Amino acid sequence: MAAVAGQQHPEDFGIGRLFYVISEAIIAADLADQRIVLWNVAATELFGYGADEAVGMRLDALVPEALLEQHQGGIRRYRDGGAPVLIGAAPVVVPAVTKSGEVLHVALSLTDVSVGHDRRVVLAVLRDVTAQLKAEVELAAANESMRQFVATASHDLRTPLATMLGFSQMLAEDISALSDAQKQESASAILRAAQQASRLVDDLLTLSQIQAGAVSPRSRPVPLAAAAREAMRSARVAAEVDIADAVEVLVDPDHLRRILENYLTNADRYGKAPIRVEAVPVETGVEVRVRDAGPGVPVEFVERLFTSFARADTSRSDSTGLGLSIVKGLAEANGGSVSYEQHTDGGACFRTVLPLPTR
Repeated sequence: MAAVAGQQHPEDFGIGRLFYVISEAIIAADLADQRIVLWNVAATELFGYGADEAVGMRLDALVPEALLEQHQGGIRRYRDGGAPVLIGAAPVVVPAVTKSGEVLHVALSLTDVSVGHDRRVVLAVLRDVTAQLKAEVELAAANESMRQFVATASHDLRTPLATMLGFSQMLAEDISALSDAQKQESASAILRAAQQASRLVDDLLTLSQIQAGAVSPRSRPVPLAAAAREAMRSARVAAEVDIADAVEVLVDPDHLRRILENYLTNADRYGKAPIRVEAVPVETGVEVRVRDAGPGVPVEFVERLFTSFARADTSRSDSTGLGLSIVKGLAEANGGSVSYEQHTDGGACFRTVLPLPTR
């Protein structure tokens, strides 16, 4: 490194060649005026300042504004003879600001390398741990998601399995003592429970594919009005379809059916008739809207609507909280997006934007 006016020599602080070859940033500052006196190449790579800019610059230029008062207080306390808090201690992770204004998280070690008794100099060794912290946060989120996944799956599967086991046991133990009506009721209960369990397993498998990025749409032009009517029949939900027959979207037809079924089922469970399916042109394609006249989504829950396992009403046993997260995943896999709007006159409106077929 070329000499810079005001910069000390690394040898003055007992680090010699280490200053030039170490991958960590090395910075030294004079506590009297809090100005930087030592700055290596790794510090330039980390913070963006060249040595000619950094040497002579106040150390607090690297400190986020929110921490300036705490930073200054710590320096004054140590400079006036107080016990060190960070100096000589194990590395700590702190935020730091680069020349461009980006906030990094760095592992910081501080050592007092004072030269003589009339000058107090502290040397800092810093290592960027921003990516590491981000990975740790993502891992913690993934672990929490998995924990929630297992807890929800085990809880929501237990109800239909208990129903199937109970009625099956009753039929197996004494079927001859049951009337035809009781046999039919038991068989119907087993069928409903099996269908509920099957839907849950299907949702969990779809969600796992979405989270793994393994959804491969087979997109083609699909008439939207016809798809909406088919979804109504499949979901057994009555709705008004206000879409011209000629309107098409480029989407995997199975994914579109699943999106519309989930929206319609959601409107039927939590909303109020009339339920309407509409389509309007937007800049990026066609916006499909499923509206109802119910109370809408509680304001505090809106930001969680499209997240996995989110349920505004946890007392309901007919919802896993996966439907809207699946809608979001399938829409995005097809090049679309989702959103929610609360109408001023009441009612919820769930929207999905899908691309137009290429001509």
